[in-house]
Amino acid sequence: MVEFGEVLDLIISVILTFYLISLVKKQNKYHKTIWFWGIALLLCSKLFTVLEGLILPDFLNLMEHLSFMLACELIVISIYKKELS
Repeated sequence: MVEFGEVLDLIISVILTFYLISLVKKQNKYHKTIWFWGIALLLCSKLFTVLEGLILPDFLNLMEHLSFMLACELIVISIYKKELS
């Protein structure tokens, strides 16, 4: 069953992702930064959260947590490397 809060979280995450990407568009090749892939994995995590209520709950739950963990690691690495400054 799909929860309203999860769908709302996904919508907010999509809007925030587009906003953050627009902020770094001034950089060259921003899509190749570690930060970009961290944000993309974070968005995938939100998508897996919604989809697990519809299909393959065990597999998508694993994918949700795995992508969230990798997203956090990539964002921390990006902050450490000061990619966006």
